[in-house]
Amino acid sequence: MKNTKKVLGTLALTGAILAGGAFGTYSYFSDEDSTTGSVEAGTLGISVGELFSEENFAPGKTASATPEVTNEGSLPMFVGYNFDIEVSDGHGEKYYLEIKLPGEEEGTKKTVDGWNAYFAEEDWNYLDEALLDGEALELEVIASLDESAGNDYQESEINVTLNVMGVQQFDFDYSADAFEAWNEEHGN
Repeated sequence: MKNTKKVLGTLALTGAILAGGAFGTYSYFSDEDSTTGSVEAGTLGISVGELFSEENFAPGKTASATPEVTNEGSLPMFVGYNFDIEVSDGHGEKYYLEIKLPGEEEGTKKTVDGWNAYFAEEDWNYLDEALLDGEALELEVIASLDESAGNDYQESEINVTLNVMGVQQFDFDYSADAFEAWNEEHGN
């Protein structure tokens, strides 16, 4: 019986060691990783330089300015422009305003009355190519008083405001084809 007790004791001890070893002494490999993302909206920012300011304007005289249009935002944009023109005493038929876009030899020239009629129907004119972030372009704006303006134009005055607007292209395609499609869609 003494041997049976020894055998049973040895078996119990061996079982306990095996059970303890099976549950408490194993290991495995592991690894973890994570990442974080964020989205921050870009900006559209546009600025335009100064126009002319002339006194003692006479028939045949011109005033010109080359205001710089700058994309101060972080996104590319299409640039639109229009004029607000105030005319004293209905003298808009002998005052002319011309705008030359980048790369144009000759700009678009109309009487002040012609521009006012044009922008009464069309809100904005758009340049054909996008202005990328940080880029700038120069427009040339020329005001003139026709040589045939008579005495009734003495002390007449026009006040010209050049308005510019940046418009984001939603599918981020700033090619000429994309511009034409956008322009047609917006009726310009």
